[in-house]
Amino acid sequence: MSMWALPNTTEKAELLRQAMERPIEARRAVDEIGHLAAADNLLDRIEDARIWGSRRDVRGLVSNWVSQMIFSWEDTRRIPEEAVDILWEISSRKYEGKDLFPELHRHGEQEFRTLLREVSFRPKEDSQWQVVSDDGSPDLFALSDDGEMYRFCRLDGMLLDIKAINQPRFMHMFEPALEPAP
Repeated sequence: MSMWALPNTTEKAELLRQAMERPIEARRAVDEIGHLAAADNLLDRIEDARIWGSRRDVRGLVSNWVSQMIFSWEDTRRIPEEAVDILWEISSRKYEGKDLFPELHRHGEQEFRTLLREVSFRPKEDSQWQVVSDDGSPDLFALSDDGEMYRFCRLDGMLLDIKAINQPRFMHMFEPALEPAP
């Protein structure tokens, strides 16, 4: 995967936050944010969205990509704390408009489980993985019984191991849901 623009400074993160305040049409996305956030997988996703409608708002795709790149793959200790806070805000926000993710899903949980068996440091059975989905995101997350954590994008099949420094941001998804009190 080639990446040529990452919002890894406070200035770039702030510019991206400002751009994300209004809809970003698929047909104009590269011109509007390409200098702040650009990689093969993001541009492929934007192109897929453009095929579904050139005026479709791609902020959800951009937000998801920021979450994947910054909070899974990158070591956030190398990014200014203020920029990390801005990027977390961007990646945590739900954007208005029709959600593109279901239309663009090409990969499923079974494929993720197959990949988990292949990439794990030590081979593990399905029962040794807890797999959850991130509400409103195309991503599935897996946590092994010995602490390995992975993220799988159902849009393009991208698998990311989540660095230990970033794992605490995602641990809440693996906590059991509390049942309401009677």
